[in-house]
Amino acid sequence: MRVKETKHIIKGLFKKLNKPFREIQKTFDKDAIHTFRVQTKKLRSLLRLLSSSQENGAELKLPKKIKKAYSALGKIRDIQLQLKEIKETCKKTSQPDEYLSILKKELKQRKKEFERGLKKNQLSYSRKKIYRKLPLKLPYKNICQFLHQKIASILALVNAGLSDDIDLHSTRKNIKDIIYINEIYKEALKRHDQPELLNKGELKKAAALADELGKFIDKWVSMSLLQPGWLKKIGPEERKQLQSICSRWEIEKRSIRKHVSGKLKAATFFSQVDKQ
Repeated sequence: MRVKETKHIIKGLFKKLNKPFREIQKTFDKDAIHTFRVQTKKLRSLLRLLSSSQENGAELKLPKKIKKAYSALGKIRDIQLQLKEIKETCKKTSQPDEYLSILKKELKQRKKEFERGLKKNQLSYSRKKIYRKLPLKLPYKNICQFLHQKIASILALVNAGLSDDIDLHSTRKNIKDIIYINEIYKEALKRHDQPELLNKGELKKAAALADELGKFIDKWVSMSLLQPGWLKKIGPEERKQLQSICSRWEIEKRSIRKHVSGKLKAATFFSQVDKQ
């Protein structure tokens, strides 16, 4: 695959970044933020792959402006989802108004910080910056080697027991890299008469595992937003209510961990890629 075709793929990814980014500038819509972050992850996966084809060993990194926007919007969306989750959880009881007020204040501050660092042309500039560093070609074998590395990382984490929350997070990132690269290059590989990296069935299994891991990470993030520093600022009754919610979430998180760890140990979705 030549640099011209790679540029075409990157241009398409940036188009899909631009649309939600414009919506975020207007409304900070939750779905638009989610779409922007997903497209950013796809771009990051592609850049990791392209780095493996650099003859000089140079690493193609996500441009700082996009990385900064991705991180800032992630924190905004975490708070947006926490507001929704707490309201749903306390639907049949009294709402923890003091805590919700803290979240809203934090959300407002995060939005202001994002707007201060916002530049309309930052995505266009970032795309041109990536173009200047692309490898001249990307052989099919490099794509397979990249996926083999991801598979090896997953197997290493699974064999080590997945004893840490970060291990599950890393496992999900590796699975997502496999899924994203498969999606990005599916049509391009067909044009070059190369076999699919994953068939539909195996891709579906990988996506299901990633979704379950996502639920685990959501619980992890929700619990982190019940931080002691914030809980100290609210009354004892409300604090007790939130501590009870946190304890319940911890039980749910452990249950998800046990379930998904078992599925990962039995997973075979990468077997097709491993035979390439």
